[in-house]
Amino acid sequence: MEPQFQNKALNFYAGTSAAFLMILFGTNAVAIKITLLGMGAMTCAGLRFALGATVLFLWTTLNRKPLILNRIQIVPVMISTLFFTMQVTLVYLGLSRTEAGRGTLLINTQPLFVLVLAHYFIPGDGMTVKKLFGMIFGFSGVATLLTGQGGVSANIQSGDLMLMGSSIIWAGNSVYTKHILNRITALQLVFFNMLIAAPLFIAAGVLFDHQMIYRMDTPVCLALLYQGAITASFGYVAWTGMLRHYGATTLNSFVFIMPVSGVVMSALILGEAVSFRIFLSLGLICLSIVCNGYWGKRAV
Repeated sequence: MEPQFQNKALNFYAGTSAAFLMILFGTNAVAIKITLLGMGAMTCAGLRFALGATVLFLWTTLNRKPLILNRIQIVPVMISTLFFTMQVTLVYLGLSRTEAGRGTLLINTQPLFVLVLAHYFIPGDGMTVKKLFGMIFGFSGVATLLTGQGGVSANIQSGDLMLMGSSIIWAGNSVYTKHILNRITALQLVFFNMLIAAPLFIAAGVLFDHQMIYRMDTPVCLALLYQGAITASFGYVAWTGMLRHYGATTLNSFVFIMPVSGVVMSALILGEAVSFRIFLSLGLICLSIVCNGYWGKRAV
């Protein structure tokens, strides 16, 4: 939620920190791909959020932040967790089929769907000329990526569609979150999303993963640690602190770094090819993000 006091001016250190966080978030899809080399998709998600919930619990305990829910908070948390679990399921299943670079671009289409939903469900957040251009750029980027499927396998195509579905669900959860943050803190919401979802994903891993864990070498372990301790917990705490001090409007200008870093890191770390079509799609989606702004509460 946007703070009500005067925001600080963004200095060099804060700007560098914001850019660094966006690179961390954008690289998360690469970390997921590496972790999937050693474990099933549902097992990976379960271990990630178990680790993330543990780190957040320790941090809140040390900093004496309240986490206990009251009765009126339980139902909103359960609804949000349902959205969250469906979204993450599609992210991990999608990334197990498609490339990390493509996945990063599709995940970052979430603001487009927020824009459409907000027009109908959030008073005072209707369509503007700037948002309309952002929507045109964004969906043009998606169309550029998805229509060039001539040399793409059916497996990658199905993964792309799953990730598109995850972005739509994430957008719905973002709009819902906007309505309930007057009753629950963002910290409580993220913590209980992870705490409740973790055992559900572990159970799904037992039932549906072909093999839960089949390789736990250093890259897989580090990638899992990155997802749970860095992006799901440290990243959230750091980004929330920056929002409180500098405001969402100021920090929005850094969000386009996420898809850029995802595509670049996918090429550098995983050796994925960056075609002209992906490069064009990246440019259009970044333009869309810049036009529309972004108020999603966390990275996947």
